[in-house]
Amino acid sequence: MEFKSLEITAEELAALDPSSYLLIDLRDEDAYEHGKIPGAIRLDPEEISEGDFSMFAEAAASSKKIILYCKYGIISEDLALLLRDKGYEAYHNAQGYGRWALEEIKREAANEEKRERVEKSLTKKFRKDLFSRFTKAIVRYKLVEEGDIS
Repeated sequence: MEFKSLEITAEELAALDPSSYLLIDLRDEDAYEHGKIPGAIRLDPEEISEGDFSMFAEAAASSKKIILYCKYGIISEDLALLLRDKGYEAYHNAQGYGRWALEEIKREAANEEKRERVEKSLTKKFRKDLFSRFTKAIVRYKLVEEGDIS
């Protein structure tokens, strides 16, 4: 897949083979630790803007795309432009991490088979505990008595 634009969407990123790119998370350490796109490595934006491009040598040598993302797509755009000026094949996710996370949630929700497995697992794990309490409450508080159902 060839991209002319500097921007790459969450959908385009999902369609790429992960071995074809180097994914860089530009958010702060706390944000990175709370959630990241799988395979991403965290870099401090200042390292790049100060001219330290050593971490991109391997990507350039193997013709990998460099894809940057941040919270909103602003910092990543500036740094992708800087990397392009230096001759790297760089892109940025203009929609930021939040949009990627939202799209990932939508993809997971659409996965009916996975949803059913999770539901079955939860039912199996909590059924005895919840069902026994439920039936005890019905008996104790006489919630259902003879003649209630016609």
